Amino acid sequence: MATTTTAGLYMLADPHAAAIQRFLTNPAAATMLGVSDATPPSAGADAVARTAAERTTGASYWNAVVDRGDVKGIVGLIGPYSPAPEIRVWIDPAARRRGYGRLATRMILDFAFRNRQAPRVHAFAPVGDPAAERTLATFGFGPAPGESTPAPNTVHVSLSRPDWIAHRDRAALAKLHPALRAILDAELAAGNEVAETGGGWPDEDSIFVRLRDPFRTTPSPLPAGVTYTEPNDPHWWKADYSSQSPRHILAC
Repeated sequence: MATTTTAGLYMLADPHAAAIQRFLTNPAAATMLGVSDATPPSAGADAVARTAAERTTGASYWNAVVDRGDVKGIVGLIGPYSPAPEIRVWIDPAARRRGYGRLATRMILDFAFRNRQAPRVHAFAPVGDPAAERTLATFGFGPAPGESTPAPNTVHVSLSRPDWIAHRDRAALAKLHPALRAILDAELAAGNEVAETGGGWPDEDSIFVRLRDPFRTTPSPLPAGVTYTEPNDPHWWKADYSSQSPRHILAC
């Protein structure tokens, strides 16, 4: 069974044209890619060429979801420089329920919010497609404020950047050592922001949190059991607070 351990997103390109041609037989995929006539044998290659041109102009960014060389679906960010960018995700029905949709959604949201610094992202889920709605809800999507559904049989949802950060980091921050959480809360109150979270390193029960900017506050006195260091390593981070039991790290 395929898993997402070897899957990734790759810029939609000529090697994916045959898979796109196959996907276009699905009306939902054709509509998502903006293809009105999927019957010509060149429809897949034409769609790849058009999306490549759109990438050059900054109109959209399309990627293939690939696992072990096999294209499992497509994901796009439409209008990345507009006030209301939209994500589109479609996974081949034969490859669904294996995590590809969540992987694609997570990575395109990371690109939209981290790289493009979008304030809000929109998405449209087909009515009667609970899997799509569940996937979007997993990342914090909710009803778009003040917006109506522009097309029949679709549900319009959106996600703000603060809500994306909150949902992304919720599990890790809930486990963060209380002393480090107090330091983190002070940093957030001072305008800093969580850049990434992780777990399982350096110990199995470890939590890692990295802030976007250098520390803006200085706890005084340093909480018991917490160590402050300044690695100043460009490959890692500038400074950190760490606890010993369990070993958690708050870095900047």
